[in-house]
Amino acid sequence: SLCYKSFYIIMADLYAGDGAGAAAAASIEWKTNPFHGNFNPGTTNGQKMFIERSKEHAEGKRFNLSIEFATDIHQFLISKEGELGNCCNIPIAFNGHNCPMEFANLITQHSKISLELVQRNAHKRFATMLAQNADVPTPPFTSRTLDPANNNDDKATFYDRVNASVLAKAIENLLTPLGYQDLLLNKEKFSFTDATTGEIHFDGPTMVKIIVSQIEPDTIVGMDSLKAQLIHTAVISTQR
Repeated sequence: SLCYKSFYIIMADLYAGDGAGAAAAASIEWKTNPFHGNFNPGTTNGQKMFIERSKEHAEGKRFNLSIEFATDIHQFLISKEGELGNCCNIPIAFNGHNCPMEFANLITQHSKISLELVQRNAHKRFATMLAQNADVPTPPFTSRTLDPANNNDDKATFYDRVNASVLAKAIENLLTPLGYQDLLLNKEKFSFTDATTGEIHFDGPTMVKIIVSQIEPDTIVGMDSLKAQLIHTAVISTQR
């Protein structure tokens, strides 16, 4: 009937508007937290999710790459951790087959992770996995082109790249223009250029490692805790 035809046309338009076909109805992703799970920024909803997850500080603040703002930057990164998939979980120990045996969190355990380990993980994400005895290549780094629509391994890598890109954009939105310019002085350490399209990808986790190495949040947080403890002790002493 005309009513049924109209219904199907409307539904087809809805799916087409998000860059997906009728098959999208069968690919619903069930999740209890809207900030968890994979998404494609190439779709309308995916673009909205990318903007939401990478948006600036809740109070609109931006910071320079300075020890003075170490605690603020560290707290911001912690607040973003749950929205970044597994891109901040870096393998730090491997078996003889180059399979990860132990992981560390880049944001909360960064002292356990060297820049080289983060870069090796970035090469797995954007280029190819490096052999255990292979050195990190000399920049510039090259990114391989993915085919996520037809290759399941590429699809998994694509979503990993999306999370790394969300983190990279969040960092850009967190820093002042001067702070971001300072970070870009190390651009060759975290940028990958697609050999086919020329598109440049920034690896968010490597950017985080460079930032925390410069501002050392663990040290600052420790100093703040020590300062608070000393003030508390002094107050108690004056009350006696």
